[in-house]
Amino acid sequence: MASSSSFVNLLREHFVEETGEFFATRYTRRVVRPLTIIVGQLAFVALVLTFLLAIHARGYLLPPRVFRLNSPYPQYQASYTYAVTLVSHLLALASSYLFSQAVLYLMQVYFAEPMSVAAVGFWVSLSKRDLIFERRQTIWTALLTPTDIVIHTPLNGSEIDLSSPLFNDEHRFQEIWNGTNGIETWLKSFRSVTSNSGAISADSNIGLDFGNWTYFGTGTTRGILPADYSDPGAPHSTWLVTSNTKRLPPIGSGEDPDRSITMTQQGLFADVSCKHRHLDEKTNPPLSRNRTHVDLPALNGQEPYHVLSIASVCPNGKPAVLIDLSGKYGNSSMVCTVIPQIMKLDVTYFLDARIIYYDSDDEPTQIEPAHPWVLFAAMQSINDAFKYGQTAAGNVIGDTLFVDFDSEHESYLAGVVSFTGTAMKSRLASKNGSFVHEPPADLVRNINGTLSTPCTGWKNHLKPYLMLLPIMLVAFASIALVVFAEYKSGFKGIPSEHADFNPANPMQLMAAASAGGMPDAFGGLSEEGIKRAKRKRLQLGNVDGRIGLCDVHAG
Repeated sequence: MASSSSFVNLLREHFVEETGEFFATRYTRRVVRPLTIIVGQLAFVALVLTFLLAIHARGYLLPPRVFRLNSPYPQYQASYTYAVTLVSHLLALASSYLFSQAVLYLMQVYFAEPMSVAAVGFWVSLSKRDLIFERRQTIWTALLTPTDIVIHTPLNGSEIDLSSPLFNDEHRFQEIWNGTNGIETWLKSFRSVTSNSGAISADSNIGLDFGNWTYFGTGTTRGILPADYSDPGAPHSTWLVTSNTKRLPPIGSGEDPDRSITMTQQGLFADVSCKHRHLDEKTNPPLSRNRTHVDLPALNGQEPYHVLSIASVCPNGKPAVLIDLSGKYGNSSMVCTVIPQIMKLDVTYFLDARIIYYDSDDEPTQIEPAHPWVLFAAMQSINDAFKYGQTAAGNVIGDTLFVDFDSEHESYLAGVVSFTGTAMKSRLASKNGSFVHEPPADLVRNINGTLSTPCTGWKNHLKPYLMLLPIMLVAFASIALVVFAEYKSGFKGIPSEHADFNPANPMQLMAAASAGGMPDAFGGLSEEGIKRAKRKRLQLGNVDGRIGLCDVHAG
């Protein structure tokens, strides 16, 4: 009796109007199909969420030179594109299949009760076409295809501050100026480089190689000392170090990407203005000459001795350089006012090429006059450059500035001032420089910037998250259809006789309509006939031992 009662509980009485017969229907208890749909769609959601969380945590997932889209080998690009397209198609196909199975499962449950022809057509269309979801392959491709991106890592560091009170204090400045490791000795060791720095600035072509860095931009160092950046834990030659504040993106073993650094640093330049003027004892500034002809045996006593004289003065409280020309350089004088200026510049470091670049069109910010002892050091460098350049045959600087243009002299002097700033910073920051220990706090300023690492992957921005929406919409729609179908059936499943009926299969649909005897269901192919037919209600049932679609209002 218990088994009989259990069996009866699995039956439901259905009355078929056209035959007046009763028949008992067994309901399936299959759970594999609905669970497969639910678990499968949840797996897709989990896959996408894991992918996006990985992007959020790491910024990208691929090593920088794996499947680079700018690879010089087109066959690698094609293979990679094929792989991404294949995976995208497979994922879209699997997701679409699960969605269509959810629709069919709901239809099989609904066919146990009367359903309109219009509803049948809608659900069949939805299961076959996926409506707006049928092009999901494009969404998967857009989500999975990596691109060339740049990962930005913030940097913090420190550098020598030329606006420090130290350069306004004679006593403190003399302590670092004099001595074996003083700035004066250091600058004199750069005499030839200082002269070249000014000459190259006059050419406005290319900067000098200083500290294994080559300067590009306006042709001068601009008073910039390269930031001492290296991987954490590496030895440093200076007291002042720049390091990353966040973890660098993993670049893979042996990889050497084209990384670059952009820093905002303090520079030193000079506002120089040169004018040709006649100077004598009565002018301001005054200039007196005492020239004596000297025969030089090395030149057979025939060649004239060409001299370029220089002096530093401060007429009217403004620092100036007097250049007195003679011989082949002419017989005139030039007065150049030199006002060193401290400024902030955006500097770019190309790490692989060891190049420092700053755009000459970019206007510097926070310009302020330099302290007096910065001016003193700059003037000393200018004097040393001219003295070092004097030879028996002439003056190297005069020969370099072969065009007697004021702008050439202005660029030369500005270049020397800038290089002086770089050289001083180098000496003060070096562990073998003016300080046995770290420089005093008031001589150091903080700097910040960004390390840019080009790589291939997926950037953490809005686009991947937008791709998540249609994928999740399809997944949760599939789950909702299955849950609703179970609820509609009273969690009994579908009639076992209907389990193999696939309404999306045209042959099975026509066979069911034929078995149900529906010759008059449609009144032709006219629009009006089809409209009337859509209002008819159908039900899947047992007709003379066969499964067929019956018009529940017929007969």
